Amino acid sequence: MPQVNTPSNSDLPVLHGRSALITGGTAGIGKACALRLVQMGAKVILVGRDATKGKRAVAELESAVPGGQISFWEHDLSLMKSVQALSRAVHTQCSRLDMLIHSAGLMLPRRTLTVEGMETVFAVQYLARFYLTQMLVEEFIDHIHVVSVSAGGTIPIRLNFNNLNGEKFYNGVFALLHESVANDLFILRFLREHPHVPVFGYGPFYIQTGLFSHMPAWFKFLTATFGRLVATTTETAAHDVIALITGKLSGGLYARHLKPIKPNAYRLNPDVQDRLWSTSQRLVADALNLP
Repeated sequence: MPQVNTPSNSDLPVLHGRSALITGGTAGIGKACALRLVQMGAKVILVGRDATKGKRAVAELESAVPGGQISFWEHDLSLMKSVQALSRAVHTQCSRLDMLIHSAGLMLPRRTLTVEGMETVFAVQYLARFYLTQMLVEEFIDHIHVVSVSAGGTIPIRLNFNNLNGEKFYNGVFALLHESVANDLFILRFLREHPHVPVFGYGPFYIQTGLFSHMPAWFKFLTATFGRLVATTTETAAHDVIALITGKLSGGLYARHLKPIKPNAYRLNPDVQDRLWSTSQRLVADALNLP
């Protein structure tokens, strides 16, 4: 059984009676966050599409924290119909939801489309977060905290509205950066409407996780070499995420070590935010209306 690292700090706040849903919680930052939350007494739901990985992650966490409340729900976050089903399951099975952590992610060397016609990386790492956040915050707005693990406002590019689906060109690195900008715009637009809801974009920079597992060997070698100089651990990133989701910081964009990121003028532009919002609503509606 793979080793599960235990946090070193012994003064974690108590979260008995609280519940958390973590997308991508079977590995990487999501799994490290799940461990901390279970140790703090929270009930944790891991969400992913691989039932085998889900069962293994639950077993490892239960072994690390005997008596912990952990479950795995199988949902494919690349499909908006599956995201809708996940939201309905939360509404019917959870009397409350206190924490939502978006950490599901992937990087693909070639453009692929889901059966709903969406570019896969954009669907998983942006559109699913956009849709699920709205569906769950609407129901649990009085107490929910949300953290989206992405790039946290540090990517110096603009959104190409003519290439959201990779229809003009596709590059694996650009797709990952592009969805990060989309997430920033969504979070800032959400906070315009709900300024007192603690919703965060968090960018840990480089983390040694399985994010690059689908990329070519040369790419993984270069990133691993670069990573030796700048990488931090999943546990360190999880420490930041837990501080955001259980603390009293104001909603917004944050980098490693909880450094606040001041959004640039482009991200703060309400016209850009509103354009992405309306486009995202249309894309979700189109996906849900497919036969």
